[in-house]
Amino acid sequence: MSGPHYPMGEMPTGQQIGWQATSADSSGQDSSQRQVKGQLVPTAPPLDSIGDLPGYEGTNFDGGFLPPPPPYEPPSGGGDQGPVSYNQEALTDNEARACLNQLVSENCCWGKGPANDMKIVNIAPSSAFKYTLDTFTEARETKWQYEPSDGAALAATGLQPPLPWDVPVAPQKMFKDGSQKVEVPNTQVVKPCHDCRGHGDIRCGDCDGRGHETCSSCSGTGTRIGDEQCTWCDGRGTKPCTWCHTTGMKTCSTCDGRRYLRCYVELTVTWKKHDDTFVLEKTALPDKLVKSASGQVAFSDEQPRVAPVAGFLDPQIGQASQDLVHKHATKWPNERILMQRHSVEIVPVNAVEYILDGKEGVFHIYGNENKVHFPDYPSQCCGCCVLM
Repeated sequence: MSGPHYPMGEMPTGQQIGWQATSADSSGQDSSQRQVKGQLVPTAPPLDSIGDLPGYEGTNFDGGFLPPPPPYEPPSGGGDQGPVSYNQEALTDNEARACLNQLVSENCCWGKGPANDMKIVNIAPSSAFKYTLDTFTEARETKWQYEPSDGAALAATGLQPPLPWDVPVAPQKMFKDGSQKVEVPNTQVVKPCHDCRGHGDIRCGDCDGRGHETCSSCSGTGTRIGDEQCTWCDGRGTKPCTWCHTTGMKTCSTCDGRRYLRCYVELTVTWKKHDDTFVLEKTALPDKLVKSASGQVAFSDEQPRVAPVAGFLDPQIGQASQDLVHKHATKWPNERILMQRHSVEIVPVNAVEYILDGKEGVFHIYGNENKVHFPDYPSQCCGCCVLM
């Protein structure tokens, strides 16, 4: 249903929901302008004409992240998680050799000889600890938006808009990145278009409003070589402007010729999962490999705020947990923590000591997957590769 309309260029009054817009001098400086034909033209409706919206005083057409409300107070301490039952058994010689042969078969340029000929002299089992902390956060950004409007009056509700952090928006799934845009209720207001000043059309920039363009073939002279009449413009020196069809005006693209804009506050909610991993490993196996491997989950917990773990086999795990929990509590000041989860995995590591051609060496088998780390395998090219 269409509402009342207003004379061209006249600002409609009382076109807001739940709050009272203040009038302003249209000659005021715009917060964002662009240069057109030597003149400054606003790229968005002037904020001073919209008025102060309670709770959104700092919002503009460029957007900006909001600081979250006061943070939730985390638990004072995690306490002792209790004893961890874990039994690490060493691999047998045959199991270790089978793992190595599997690695060799996956690398076509590796020779099988060293894997079959080496003598395994010792397998030393150990455990690597992997502590992981995930923090799921929410950030909110507000900005003014606008869309074409026919100037119809908006229904007055008499309600104040909800504060940015009070707008109900929930993630579809915890610990999954995503974003959502919503229109904040009771922030709508109708204003004359800032680009055409409520006229619906603007002067054609291609012909400067004249309706004709200088002929590009004769450069406006009407003649060509040998004083022949220009056939492109029939000797007139100008051609009808194809952009405005000789009217000198074009439909305003900002308001689609409808003369008015409906302005409103748009809220963008962004969810992100932050994660950190601490690895405690006492062999030569690189930490990054332990991170990619699986093990026995000795502890896991999920809470709005987790407390540091304590009481594990090595106090370094508790210290790392305390450091990371504190880091996540303070690292993202413009984001609100929705949920946290952390876990401790015990990853099995077997250091395999061997002798081959009188030389001693060590390789590692790790994780529940029995992955093999053998960067200095003696025969990594069997001659099947040809250098190009």
